Amino acid sequence: MGVWNSFQPQCTYTIALDAIGEFTAEPLNCSISSDSMSGSWGVHKNQMVWMYKQGRTWPPDVNSIQDVDANSFLLVEAKGSRTVFTRIAALPSPLCPN
Repeated sequence: MGVWNSFQPQCTYTIALDAIGEFTAEPLNCSISSDSMSGSWGVHKNQMVWMYKQGRTWPPDVNSIQDVDANSFLLVEAKGSRTVFTRIAALPSPLCPN
């Protein structure tokens, strides 16, 4: 959970992953797309699973998770590229909003 910057060679996004399994992604610096994204996310057997509200909805986007620590992780994309996620903020829990 939290707010993360995701870095790839041609794109940087700010992604909010919330406690109820929803995400929003806003491009910061991206030469291949200016589209925002949203949908659902989850982790299963060391893989991040993304379900998008718009565009491709099936099959889900599944990426292996590597090099995990409290404030960063690495996703291996379907085509082999790597995306580095770095935490920039925490999100309040819906059970304890303050």
